[in-house]
Amino acid sequence: MMPYAPRCLCECDMSVADFGRQLELDSQSAPAGGMCGAAQKGWSPAASPLRTRPSAASEASGELQPLYKAILDSAMDAVVTIDHHGRILEWNISAELIFGYRADEVLGRELCDLIIPAKTRHLHRAGLHSIASGGVPTILDQRVEVIGQRADGTEIPVELSITRVISTAGVMYCGFLRDISDRKKMLEDLKASRSRLITVSDDTRRRVERDLHDGAQQQLVAVAIALGNARNLIDSDPSSAATTIELASEVLVSAIAELRELARGIHSSTLADHGLPVALQELGRRSAIPVQVRADMQCRVAKHVETSIYFMVSEALTNAAKHGARSALVVVDLVPRPQRFTHQAAVSPQWVLRCVVSDDGPGGVDLNRGTGLRGLFDRLAAVDGTLTLDSSADAGTTLTAIVPAPLHDLSPLSV
Repeated sequence: MMPYAPRCLCECDMSVADFGRQLELDSQSAPAGGMCGAAQKGWSPAASPLRTRPSAASEASGELQPLYKAILDSAMDAVVTIDHHGRILEWNISAELIFGYRADEVLGRELCDLIIPAKTRHLHRAGLHSIASGGVPTILDQRVEVIGQRADGTEIPVELSITRVISTAGVMYCGFLRDISDRKKMLEDLKASRSRLITVSDDTRRRVERDLHDGAQQQLVAVAIALGNARNLIDSDPSSAATTIELASEVLVSAIAELRELARGIHSSTLADHGLPVALQELGRRSAIPVQVRADMQCRVAKHVETSIYFMVSEALTNAAKHGARSALVVVDLVPRPQRFTHQAAVSPQWVLRCVVSDDGPGGVDLNRGTGLRGLFDRLAAVDGTLTLDSSADAGTTLTAIVPAPLHDLSPLSV
């Protein structure tokens, strides 16, 4: 076995890393025999020229810096990096927009003092101290909802995920933060809308029960009693029995008419059989005030769209008559809209059904009074529609509904 002999330094790569650059000894000026020979011949590295060149990694890193910054600044989420002391190292443009601080205002400062509410800062510092002391992180690499604080002191709900980065510079923590104020508001509005829809549904059910009890049910009871009396009279007084039966028939006809009216408020057979324009014309004829209906529709749309517009017009006309309007105008048309693609690469509906109901009443309608109009907003929102209200004092009231009408749901109008 050959004896082990250590190699001279000069036989290895004669370079040292210095902040991403390599210092190379000039091999032409170094004497033969490497460092050992150099020592023997009095050669010194200090007397030999050094030349420097960037390492390949350093060159690549320098070229990627603009790309790295562009990616960070184009991110929709705030990207914030801190060191193990909690000092801010990175702060992208989205962080500036969400929290209201410029990068040059926050770099090097403690994150805790800037975007964490005072009442929870002790928890943040305790968490950092626990991790630094070897504790097990509890929120790394998962999404949590926390409360953040903007530069003006306002608090906002934030979705946060944190990842730990270990590098030669030490341990860093990179946080991705998203302002979810709009999402939270939408969820709250949705809950409120559902609650109102349930309330309206319960109110409608109670109204139907009351109308049945006070109207048709009482009339049918009267018919039953009259027929019983007629049966008792038919042998002894046929003439009175016939009169009683005739009166019972009139009451029965009235009860049937009332039941039809009640059913129409729940579901319109005219709408189902003939479509929206004909059903709206019927609504106009039955209204307590003169109503002009203009419907420009050559096709039928989805049933849920027709139903939503029908009841919106019915409620609007009832309100107009109730609040002193002398006349009303209903305009309905199918309007094309530009195509757009959804996130699932599907084409969105190319048509919307637009309905405008205007009256010449006193105006000044308050959306927060009563549940009727609020119920209309909720009903249209349930079918991805919108409803706008214009009701200036002494200028009448105008309701404009716009509901998507998917192309595959279009069918010819019946006559």
